[in-house]
Amino acid sequence: MTTQATSTTPLPDDLLAVRHKLEQLAAEGRVDALIALVVELLARMRDSHNALATRLANALRELYGRKSQKVGREEVSSLLAVLGQDAPASATEREGV
Repeated sequence: MTTQATSTTPLPDDLLAVRHKLEQLAAEGRVDALIALVVELLARMRDSHNALATRLANALRELYGRKSQKVGREEVSSLLAVLGQDAPASATEREGV
């Protein structure tokens, strides 16, 4: 028993091969093998999705995540000195200078 896909988009060759394999297993009455194949394919897709989601999350965290780098008092003072300005008194008072 062969049924047509309800999708109007043609299947890529790799999915067309999977469809033919599933149809063959169904025609032969090998339901257990058919179910096992579908479950295996779903597990692979899930694992691939999880790996890609993890890579994306890591890349986004690296790109947009909080920065732990802080500028020290000495660096601010030297940068301001280069610009010809003095460090604000309130900033140096908070730092305990």
